Amino acid sequence: MNYWQSEDSAAPKELPQKTMFLISAFFDPMTNRILQNPINGVAAVTGNEFMLANSVPPHLTLCQLQTRNQQQALVTAMQDLEQELKATISDAPHTPINLVSCGDGIPNVVFAKALPSNELRNLVELVHEHIAIVPEVRISPHYLPETIYPHITLGKTLTQRQQKDAMTFLQNQFSGISGHIAEIALTCGKPPQPVYRIKL
Repeated sequence: MNYWQSEDSAAPKELPQKTMFLISAFFDPMTNRILQNPINGVAAVTGNEFMLANSVPPHLTLCQLQTRNQQQALVTAMQDLEQELKATISDAPHTPINLVSCGDGIPNVVFAKALPSNELRNLVELVHEHIAIVPEVRISPHYLPETIYPHITLGKTLTQRQQKDAMTFLQNQFSGISGHIAEIALTCGKPPQPVYRIKL
């Protein structure tokens, strides 16, 4: 199943139970193609095909949150965010992303580290400004502007041995990558499905 369903597919309906949502940044086509190579390589050397089996595209999570019955309020917040982003897009049409090295400091995960930048920090802060005012929303403490660790997952659900093999591969194969953020999306579900997308 493709990570993104068709543009015309219905967004997931609001559910009464607590639901987790992600707000993630997605990249330009060339950056996606370059990042897919280490994702494929990690799957090949470890035998762990979680990323491929779930068609998870390269992405950087900007915010993780939980809420009940606030999907429409989140969509409204995303629409307001979109207006603000597009009002300033002529000054800064794209948020650059620079990936400088790989890491394994998250359990069962290997990832590419994003170089901190003013543009990325401003984007994270802007997202949180719009989401934090939605009632009954709990934002993960790991994804606050002052605590977020910007990274792009290249492999997950790895055993310790798979994580070690993946890092050996990445240390030999990974080199710096530069690109830009082309889309921001609110998603929910497993695998995540889009609720609202902002194309930059």
